[in-house]
Amino acid sequence: LRAALANTATPLYDAWVLGRIPANLRPALIGLINGAYSIGYFVAPAISTGLQARYGFAPVFWLATACYVLAVAANYDLLRRPPRTTGV
Repeated sequence: LRAALANTATPLYDAWVLGRIPANLRPALIGLINGAYSIGYFVAPAISTGLQARYGFAPVFWLATACYVLAVAANYDLLRRPPRTTGV
C-alpha cells in the first residue's frame, strides 16, 4: 500500500512543485529532488541495518514514523502557502 501511494503521489508532487517555480529553474529543481531520493535510497539501508543490528526493529519504525510526520507537516505548510508570482 505504501509503495502504491508513493508511486501515485510522486509524479503529482513533482508536477505541483514544478508548477510553482519559474520555468528556467525547473531542470535544476527536479535534479535536486531526484538526487535527494537517490541519496536516501543509498544511505538509508546502511543506517537502517546498523540500527536493526544494534537495537532491533522498533527504533527503525519510530524513525520512519517521525520522518513521515515531518514530511506531511512540511508538505501541508507548503501547500497552504500561495504560489510566488515574481522571480525566485
